[in-house]
Amino acid sequence: MRTLYTGLNPPQHYNCLHCPMIKIIPRSPDDPAVKKMISIARDCTHLVFTSRQAAGLFFDNVPPSDMTGKTWIAVGKATAQCLPFDALVPEKETAEGVVELLSRLPLDDSFFLWPHSALSRAVIDNFFTKNNIKFYDCVLYDTISNIPRPLPSLNEIDEIVFTSPSTIQGFIDAYGSIPKDKVLTPIGPVTSSALHKWMNGRQ
Repeated sequence: MRTLYTGLNPPQHYNCLHCPMIKIIPRSPDDPAVKKMISIARDCTHLVFTSRQAAGLFFDNVPPSDMTGKTWIAVGKATAQCLPFDALVPEKETAEGVVELLSRLPLDDSFFLWPHSALSRAVIDNFFTKNNIKFYDCVLYDTISNIPRPLPSLNEIDEIVFTSPSTIQGFIDAYGSIPKDKVLTPIGPVTSSALHKWMNGRQ
């Protein structure tokens, strides 16, 4: 089976045709929100990372040596591996899973820092707001569609792997539609839901 992988980072040794359908655009360190994040990072007690890209960009701006003694939460095992410190990982690797994990932690006098994508859903900051938990969230990057040139032909592709709703949008921007004659593999429940909507209501 020939697989087209539309995300940014295919698993190591994964046999596929890697064709990323998205591109990451980092926010400038001079962006006021990023500057504030850098200035208050040492003061936080907990950090939440919901993507590998956010983890990498955070440490492009803040040295790990400044961040010892914090509690780290990662949305999934792959994101946790990008952190220089051990992190708590929810059983359900979604924003909802992060909230479930946080709801079991002692959070008195906590101050959370949440660096993330401009496309991140509001599940986590809604939890902080509802529970009167001090936090600062900062958009570190934008995600845009990436249309490779030349586009790979789908004639010899059997399976298409989507890693996020934005990869679905990028694929549609590139190819015009999602083919029905391929095996479509969404990674995670959020991507699965987005793909289901496209296939059943946006054609």
